[in-house]
Parts: sequence; C-alpha cells; structure tokens
Amino acid sequence: MANTVFPCRKQGKFYAFILDCWAKALTLSKTYFIIHVMSNLTSQQLNAFYEQYKTSFVTFSKEAIKATGLCAQRIYLKCMGDFWPCVLYSSSFETVKVVVNIKAGLVERLQSAKNTASLRFCFRTSENSEALIFFVNMKSLGFAPYGSSDDVAIFTFQYIQRPPDDLIEILGRFLSVNENFSKRRSERITLTPDTIRKLNIAKEAVILIKGVSRNCLIRDISFFGAKVIVRGPSKSIEIESAALNIAFNNPNETFMIPSYLIRVEMVEGRQDLLALGVAFNEDTIPINYKMRISDYFNQMRQEHISDTLKSLEPMRESSSPRRVKGSLSDALDSFSDALKGLSPMR
Repeated sequence: MANTVFPCRKQGKFYAFILDCWAKALTLSKTYFIIHVMSNLTSQQLNAFYEQYKTSFVTFSKEAIKATGLCAQRIYLKCMGDFWPCVLYSSSFETVKVVVNIKAGLVERLQSAKNTASLRFCFRTSENSEALIFFVNMKSLGFAPYGSSDDVAIFTFQYIQRPPDDLIEILGRFLSVNENFSKRRSERITLTPDTIRKLNIAKEAVILIKGVSRNCLIRDISFFGAKVIVRGPSKSIEIESAALNIAFNNPNETFMIPSYLIRVEMVEGRQDLLALGVAFNEDTIPINYKMRISDYFNQMRQEHISDTLKSLEPMRESSSPRRVKGSLSDALDSFSDALKGLSPMR
C-alpha cells in the first residue's frame, strides 16, 4: 500500500508553508469553480494550444489558482509508490516546478528511481462535478533551495511525454487569455442569437448607478466594457461611476464589474430609451470574465481556420496533376521510347 510522506513537526517551516497554501486554496475553492472543461475541443484545437504555448509557463498565483480551478491542497509528488504533498509552483507543457520537503527522503528516493517520478494533478471543473485527477510521468532535472530554507526545495521536472489533453486545455485556455486580452482589448462583440449562444451570456443585465439598480439590455460587449440600453430620460443619467452585473451560464456565473459611464445618448427614434457606453475599471475585471470573452475569440479563430481548410479542399483536388493526351509528358515519353529503339553508337 502506498504511503504518504508528511513532514514531521520538527520541520515546522515547511509544515506551516504547506498548511498556509492549502488554507488559501481551500478558501478559494469554496468561492470559485472556474474551469468548465470544453469537451467539444477538437484535437486540432488542442494541438494548436500545445504548439503555440509549448514553452510558456503558468505561475500558480492566487489568480491562476482561481482561473484554472486548481485544487492546490490535493497535489502530490509520487515516487516509487510513496506520495509527498507539494506545492505546484509553475508549469508549461514541457516542464513543471514544485516546492517540496527534502528532509523526508525524497532526494534519496529519486536517486533510487533514476530521477523518475509522477505528479498528481487535481482540478475542480465545476461546482457540482467530481474533481478532475490525473498523473503525469516526468524526470527530475534538479532542485535548488527554496528561499533560505534548508528543509524546502524547488524541483524542476521534465515531462517524459506530451501531457494529457485536460492539462493542455486548462493551461492553454488560461495562457490564451493574456494574448487575446492584449490583441483584442477594444474589439466589440455584438450580441445576436448566435453570439449569445456561443458566449453563454444572458442579454438582460442590471446596471447600478447612484445606488439605483436599472434593468438593461446588452447591445455589445468587450474585454473592457459594454454598450447597454436602459429606459429613462437623458437628464436622469449623467456620466459617472457605475457597476454592471452580467450573468453567464454553463456553468452559471455572475460578475458585478465596477465601471464608469463614458457616453450617454438617446436611441435613434426612441425618446424613452438611452444607450450607455460602459467602461470597466481595468484593475477590477474578473479573470473569469476575461476567460469567457477569450473562449469566444478562440472559438471564432478555430471556426475561421476550419472554414479556410474546407475551402481549400476542392482546390487541392483540381490542382492534382492529370495526364492529358497530347501533353508534354506524352511527348517526352514518346521521345524516350524512340531513344531506346536506337542502336548503341559504335
């Protein structure tokens, strides 16, 4: 039966360090269940994530733990049948770094195992689902002291083979957020039946202005803001601070995003409706909301690639070489046959 190797009380620094990290992770996990693994991702999409972000690292800060749904208190290093609780520091699709106690025999065990081990990952994919658990085989590249501690070290491991698709999807989605956030920060998504379905967003929202909640309809949305329609005379609303409450489903999430109004104008042909330009406070935009918008852009990019490949298929068929009677290839063949019929020169 496998053993779990926990640090003893004498190794108090690491023990306190682990407990502190687990306590923070438990607090986060009670509030956030972020990652909903998109089971409709194709192998092509997963390969695109893998190639694009192969050497990019995700450092598991509080924000990354929330966004990926990492169960930080349930990460273990396994070597020769024994388990060591550890802290996942960072990971790419090729290497991973973990913080672990070295006074509990891990270094000696790794040497006996020829530096091979496996890492137990655990993610919470939604509030009501079971935890997503899998192991990844790896090889140790070495370790260094963690800070000034003699008991704790940070290990670097290299994955022996390509990691599971679940890890590629979870880390790939998180890494794509920053890229989409910088490249598409001002690109607006007009809400239509099709985009509403792909975003899993509710068109109806609530905007809070001067402490008063007003129902509104979202006209368009972006990483940094939205355009909403409300009822009321223009004199009743001024350009000032506000907060926009936006609801998503699959899974259900609601974001109250601190904002400010940058534009108030009448809807053309309607004296009873106002169009409000809402800008989000950049420092308070939830990472979960960013991932929702980023997922939409990833989906659009993949659909564009698929459509492009489909449009090339007839061209590939028509461009394949065909043998035409009387063509140059026939003439060359005839010339070759004539040469064979000649007697060798004496």
